[in-house]
Amino acid sequence: MLQQHPPTAVTRAYLTLISVVGMTVVSGSVYKVWSHPVDPQWFLLAALTLISGAATVKLPSVPATISVSEVFVFISVLLFGVPAGTLIVTLDALVIALRLSPDIRVPRRVLFNVSTTALSCWAGGTVCFQAFHLCSVKRSESQISFLLWSHLR
Repeated sequence: MLQQHPPTAVTRAYLTLISVVGMTVVSGSVYKVWSHPVDPQWFLLAALTLISGAATVKLPSVPATISVSEVFVFISVLLFGVPAGTLIVTLDALVIALRLSPDIRVPRRVLFNVSTTALSCWAGGTVCFQAFHLCSVKRSESQISFLLWSHLR
């Protein structure tokens, strides 16, 4: 096991900055979804994301894993917009963080991990929507069901 040294002042400042910006993004996403409610189908995507979060794939070249649930995050961003996708990825990151072993599940690590995940989803989705002049699809219930079932088969 690697010996950990106390973080430097620069490292602490970076961790704090990212955590604050990430939680600001999460707060803004909550506000936007609360003030402009999403279609009830979004809750299905949220449930599928959380359930499928247990299915992970280890990346062979780096010490990291990816979750199958990312597919549902991308679908949520495209169908319901960046704030809705950001909330789903935030919930997924929180569930993953809570599964960490207790000795490394410290509040600052959980906060940083959840913040970076939310921030990356928000930034990527925002840049993509702006660069390609997209708007969220917000399809009818039958179209969303068809889209989900066609990807799950």
